[in-house]
Amino acid sequence: MAGQDVMRVIEVRTNRKQYLYGGIDCLKHGAINARVESASACFCDDFWQGGPNYSWAERESSGNYSTVPGRPSGWISLNTNNNAGAAYSLYLDNLDFLAQYNPSAIARMEVPTITNVEVRMGFIGAADDDFIYFIYNTGEGHSTWHLRCDNGSGSPTDVDTGVSIDSVPHTIMFEFYSQVRIDGYVDGNKVGELTSKIPTNPLGLYMYVKTLENGVKSLYCDMITAWQDRY
Repeated sequence: MAGQDVMRVIEVRTNRKQYLYGGIDCLKHGAINARVESASACFCDDFWQGGPNYSWAERESSGNYSTVPGRPSGWISLNTNNNAGAAYSLYLDNLDFLAQYNPSAIARMEVPTITNVEVRMGFIGAADDDFIYFIYNTGEGHSTWHLRCDNGSGSPTDVDTGVSIDSVPHTIMFEFYSQVRIDGYVDGNKVGELTSKIPTNPLGLYMYVKTLENGVKSLYCDMITAWQDRY
């Protein structure tokens, strides 16, 4: 698969800090513990040089991407154009992730404007109704993040996480468990789980923003990493 192909992922949970480099993730927890996942395949993009690396492709194209001014550590901004209904997204179109291999993903992101906007971050398949992502959509009356998935049914499973939206960076994470459950986390805290309509077709990482009024809307992403059991 694209990106860094490593033999293990080491996750260290430590005090109040969040770091990521290659296969090392440090999440916000009060105590230290470590988890070693042997023989995992890993992808990482830290968006150095202000753009996507590897095989990202546009899925919705009414906009562009750019750097985030004043943030030297590799932030990318997905931007819509100025017309109501315009959407812009990037996804990994090689579709390397499969539920049967228990993929996990972690991303650090920010929604700079939280009015009249829809944003998504997670996985999507070749079809628009094959997905698992966090979604915030004021067009549906959201004031909190929702965790949502579908396996092609057209009627997705949706969980309101209860986590209010704001305009500061947050870290979101998914973990698949043997095709029967997906756990969702925000800033290291479990906020919901999905147990039905879990997608089984190949998936790719996905970032999406849509403006619901005349005016540019953006989604910022600092980094995104995903890993799964090796075949």
